[in-house]
Amino acid sequence: MNLRDAANRVAVDFIASTHRHFTELDITIARNTILDLIGESPEPDFTNKILREKLLRGRAKLVVKKMEPHLLDLVGLTMEKARS
Repeated sequence: MNLRDAANRVAVDFIASTHRHFTELDITIARNTILDLIGESPEPDFTNKILREKLLRGRAKLVVKKMEPHLLDLVGLTMEKARS
């Protein structure tokens, strides 16, 4: 599995387990935040940019704040899935 697919799988699992109602945008934010921490985001400095973007800031804050305590685990799971 490549890194992007692994990050997407981890993001989907995390968002589905922590949000009652979620959208593809939530998954995209989660996936790209994970990839940003690994240095592989399609958008350099994704997390910082999305948190400053006026139209998306509110949703991005909800997703990133929920992920914050789990980020190291999420990155670890992503790396494990990418290796398998």
